[in-house]
Amino acid sequence: MSRPAHCASRLVALLILTGSVGAQIVYEPAISSPAPNGPKGLVSGDLDGDGAPDLLLGHESGPPTLLLGLGDGSFGPEQALSITTAGEPLALADLDGDGNLDALIDAAGALEVWPGKGNGDFDLPSSFALGLSAGEKRATVGDIDQDLDTDVVLVDFGLAGSTPGAVIVLGNDGVGGLSTVATLAPGSPSSEAHLADFDEDGFVDVAVATGPFGGAGQSVRLWFGDAASSFAVTTEIVTASTSAKAGFDVEDLDNDGHVDWALTHAGDDVVHVNTGNGDGTFVLRGSYPLMGNKPHALFVEDLDDDEACELIVFNEDPGHVQVFLGLGDGTFDPILTVTASMTETILDPLLADFDADKRLDLATRLDLPGVDDQVDVFLNHTYAASAAIEDLGQALPGTHGYPIQLVEGTFVAGAPFSFTLHNGLSGSIVFHVVGLSETNAPFKGGIMVPSVDVLSGPYGADGVGGIELTGPWLPGVPNGTELWLQFWFSDPGGPLGMAASSAVKVTTP
Repeated sequence: MSRPAHCASRLVALLILTGSVGAQIVYEPAISSPAPNGPKGLVSGDLDGDGAPDLLLGHESGPPTLLLGLGDGSFGPEQALSITTAGEPLALADLDGDGNLDALIDAAGALEVWPGKGNGDFDLPSSFALGLSAGEKRATVGDIDQDLDTDVVLVDFGLAGSTPGAVIVLGNDGVGGLSTVATLAPGSPSSEAHLADFDEDGFVDVAVATGPFGGAGQSVRLWFGDAASSFAVTTEIVTASTSAKAGFDVEDLDNDGHVDWALTHAGDDVVHVNTGNGDGTFVLRGSYPLMGNKPHALFVEDLDDDEACELIVFNEDPGHVQVFLGLGDGTFDPILTVTASMTETILDPLLADFDADKRLDLATRLDLPGVDDQVDVFLNHTYAASAAIEDLGQALPGTHGYPIQLVEGTFVAGAPFSFTLHNGLSGSIVFHVVGLSETNAPFKGGIMVPSVDVLSGPYGADGVGGIELTGPWLPGVPNGTELWLQFWFSDPGGPLGMAASSAVKVTTP
């Protein structure tokens, strides 16, 4: 079994390049939920059967708690659960076949499975003593032996200098009972496991990024599946001279039907893309430098509905997300995507459709110095290819990171419209630049996308640095009229005392 040859989802896009650019991917500003007690671990799934994804949140001290999704991207208040183990949630999956999601919890050397009741809470757990280290863990679920129930691959990162890491394959007896099928020795794993049929022999294989303790050499380790799920045949693909935690994901990146993979390297701040040959071997297709430091997670998803997968990389320093737009042939164009202020650390990111619009949104927990941490959800606001609105990126960051311009409306005469600035500076002087053409001229350290044909303003930004321009659309604007629009405002945090939003192009129907 291979993974599907296409992806499905979306994300925020703010481009820092010169020249004309294509449509971008857009996220709304964060919806924040407080997360006190040092959150540690974040997983998502529908735990109460209402169709909306919920968030199971672990903590540095105390057992996990629940944030129930309300279906619009927001969440109810944090709730206590019957779970009493002060451990990190690793995954949600229906292991006992009752249709309810169960919680897999790292429990001090053991793996606990808390059966879900389907009402947002859990029954008493089963505990599986696996001799795990006190280090970080990751769990991946899937049908390893193709018996139609959900198995688990647990990655134990180990502890540097003392306990080596391990990859443990756990078979499911069909009612949630787990037993060790194979224990694999990767040296020092640095990512979660991924399951796919890399050599196309009909059996599920296991892939993990690895890097030995304290030494040079990062690699991808493959264990090839067989009828007995013994994973006796393995191969190692050396990918870099540095050793660090990795972001790693697999998918068909070039639409040739073979499974490929992408891997981040924190030591050299690069994403490497390797395309598969269908026989368990791979070819380096390209390497892409990152604009941040310490990449620690990577997802592969189709973010713009063009059946080409994008790369989404999460950096710790600064706290932002970088997206590489897939071209469908295994190559990518870089875009800088910012989802938080530049000083925050993004941890435990995940993608899910939190507002039921069939687009993947982003959730992450933020490590905020000196105050309670929080969980942030960023809703996907990418405009449909058939819409009258096209986001062009080109934001210029200021005091609060990258400003966002969001647009609503059909631009039919008399119909309501809105142009909204987010992430600006409170009290700043704001102008809305409207052009009849796209110039992409250098200005104040950024890019003035529109020609300056109409300068609307000045306006005063509100207390959170926003402004909304609304009204009925003007009559008499000819069909097919193209307008380019961008907010510019005073901001001492900008490179030359100004900042700018992402630009948009509007075409009247």
